[in-house]
Amino acid sequence: MSVDDRVCIIQHPHGGVKKLAARHNVVRHVDDTVLQYWTETEQGSSGSPVFDERWSLVALHRRWRRIDAGDEQPVEYRNEGVRIERVVEGLKRKRLV
Repeated sequence: MSVDDRVCIIQHPHGGVKKLAARHNVVRHVDDTVLQYWTETEQGSSGSPVFDERWSLVALHRRWRRIDAGDEQPVEYRNEGVRIERVVEGLKRKRLV
């Protein structure tokens, strides 16, 4: 995944009706642990799968984050997911897969 790629999230906020989050779905930050994206989610959607444009699982959604860009830049809000590779590594360490 790279900045400016697109992601979609299938969410069940608070166990409710399934919803597809596909608006404003631009990736804004990528590192070894997380993806940050503008894709809109509803509260209670943590743990939802994050997919790339080919519907490959790339992360698990976990939270929103406020990004303070500096004095001259506006505050930005992003959603964040843990990269699926880190999730799999954690499961393997605990011998769950």
